[in-house]
Amino acid sequence: QSQDLHRRVQQVHEKWVNIRTLLQTKLINILSIHTNPDFKFLAECTEWVAKKLTQLKESAYGTDMQTVKVEYDRHQKEHKVIDQFQGNVEKCREAEVKFHGEELKIYGERMTILQKAYNELLVLSNKRVSDLHSLYDFMQAAHAELTWLNDREDKESGRDWSDKNLKLTEVEQYYEKLMSELEKRETQFSSVMDRGESLIIGHHSASQVIEAHMAAMQNKWAWLLQLTLCLETHLKHTGTSHRFFHECPVAEEFMGQKEEILNNHFAQVDFMLEDGENLLKEMQQLREELAGHEDEVQRLIEASQDIVPLRQRRERLRNPVEAIAICKYSSTNININRDEVVTVKDNTNQKAWKFTTSRGQAGEAPGVMFLLPPPDQEAVDTAEKLKRHYDRVITLWQKKHL
Repeated sequence: QSQDLHRRVQQVHEKWVNIRTLLQTKLINILSIHTNPDFKFLAECTEWVAKKLTQLKESAYGTDMQTVKVEYDRHQKEHKVIDQFQGNVEKCREAEVKFHGEELKIYGERMTILQKAYNELLVLSNKRVSDLHSLYDFMQAAHAELTWLNDREDKESGRDWSDKNLKLTEVEQYYEKLMSELEKRETQFSSVMDRGESLIIGHHSASQVIEAHMAAMQNKWAWLLQLTLCLETHLKHTGTSHRFFHECPVAEEFMGQKEEILNNHFAQVDFMLEDGENLLKEMQQLREELAGHEDEVQRLIEASQDIVPLRQRRERLRNPVEAIAICKYSSTNININRDEVVTVKDNTNQKAWKFTTSRGQAGEAPGVMFLLPPPDQEAVDTAEKLKRHYDRVITLWQKKHL
């Protein structure tokens, strides 16, 4: 029995020695791992890759052409660094042959982690280069379209229709040119929109930025089309106004000439019988000319009721005035329908007239989209003055005829 006990004690002692040896070996290995320069370099590389992965996953793409360009240029440099880091990963791989046993197992496991993380980093970095390139390419094209649209929008928003020296012929030529340009530009514009749509369908990393620019392009295009309607409408009314104020002085001049003839030529007191007959014929001819001009005077009187008050567009409003929306308009604060009547309170800023709607909503919108309805008091006064002059000449003729 004592021999059996002794044997069992021996076995326990041997197990304890084996466990102690194993623990000592593992402890030595652990200490070796923490102090070994190859293990240390492997750890540093793994930490660097993990840090870069986090940075890439959190990196923004920019919100406009300038910031996207900055990100693109920065990441191209960053990608070069990441690509060159392959050399450090290879150094770690080459050091694997220096180890054996438990150390080799641990080193191999950590090397696998590094290689997997670096492969992910390289794929992510390549994708970011590709995404930034396609994004910048789209942004450049979108920026070009938006710049073209903005230039034409600014031209219309800043046009002063109240300017009496406005060269309407040039504006008409510009309108025809603009409509032709829009027709040609539509193909190019649609191509840029299709490119953006393709990137979104492909789940581009910056899809939100692309969507925002596509929405801006669509809104600007739609607004420019609305502005062409404003341009066409203002051209029509301004042309009518300019013709009216050109025709009135011509009519005034005609009557002034006839008045002068009546006062001078028919002021003779002594004349021969034959001369009297000639004067009578001339008087009758003059009456026919005046009768023929009565239609022109009446036409101008009626036309005065359809002349829009152009000058009022520029003058500071003393009192609120009604205006008609030529086109529809939408902003974050207000929506206006075509032909809707609003009350303009302030027109000092040509690009932002302040108004209230019939629903009591207050808002701002470019003045170009509004038409101040006729009549123009200046046109009415001019027509009435013309009528008074005509009546005066007729009265003078009647007096001379007697």
